[in-house]
Amino acid sequence: MIPWMWISYAPTYRFPWGGDWAQQVDTNTVVDALAREGSSDPQLEREAIGIASYGRQLGWITEVLLAQDTSADRATQVQGDQSLDNLRETRARIQALKHDDPTALAAAAATALAKLQQVDPSAHAKLLARVSRPKKV
Repeated sequence: MIPWMWISYAPTYRFPWGGDWAQQVDTNTVVDALAREGSSDPQLEREAIGIASYGRQLGWITEVLLAQDTSADRATQVQGDQSLDNLRETRARIQALKHDDPTALAAAAATALAKLQQVDPSAHAKLLARVSRPKKV
């Protein structure tokens, strides 16, 4: 048999997971899994992750711990102080979520409205018109 004919005759075998396939990565899957396990309020957990992710919080905690080392240089100590301030601010914002603080709700609404105005000005105008319209009793 002619050798170059064998090359075109070679069959392709597709074992399970051996062919072309695409994977969709959804980061909310991890958040949902963490929020369900042992959380009394999964929605609050999702909102808290929206303020500062677990990874960001762990990074701040690590920087604070490294700054406590007696051999840490000045830059590490300054970074640790900034991270401690970030942790305190994040804790205050999460506590405000827990208590439905009107100030935190107003700040979140203002932020959402500003984002909506940037993304879709017409939807922003419609929403403001709908909200400012007096309700009929």
